[in-house]
Amino acid sequence: AAAFHETGNESVPACYRPKYIPEVNDETFMRHIPFDELEDIVGLYMQHKLGWVIIPSTCKRGTASTEFEACKVVKGIAKKAHVQVKSRNTQLENQLDAPPGVDEFFLFQAADEIDIAKFSGERMRPISRKDIWRWVHENLPLVPHATRRLVTLAAK
Repeated sequence: AAAFHETGNESVPACYRPKYIPEVNDETFMRHIPFDELEDIVGLYMQHKLGWVIIPSTCKRGTASTEFEACKVVKGIAKKAHVQVKSRNTQLENQLDAPPGVDEFFLFQAADEIDIAKFSGERMRPISRKDIWRWVHENLPLVPHATRRLVTLAAK
């Protein structure tokens, strides 16, 4: 006989019940999301919220300092950006600076909020963990399926 758990008027076999669904906030979300999906979400955020266009051929090149490149036209002038995304407990390197020829260097780390004071240069653009979390909630149809599932499961 299977063990059942009463939930309202329905019985759910124990083997189908999740053992534990953590309360998902920005911290737990960043801890559980796979690194490739996190990079996708940061890229989607940059395109949808900030107006940058990702250059697909630059994605996932395996470079340590840049996950992808993006471009944008501002007042008729083409701008170029590089994006670095660090997942889980990986921290951004100290004293990181924007590469030569890059107008803006976007930085995101999942571990905690970025202390921009440790980075030099006015071209550095930190992306807030809370901004990404808020954007994911506001734009669930745009995020990868597994990410959407994590957020919606936690909301139940």
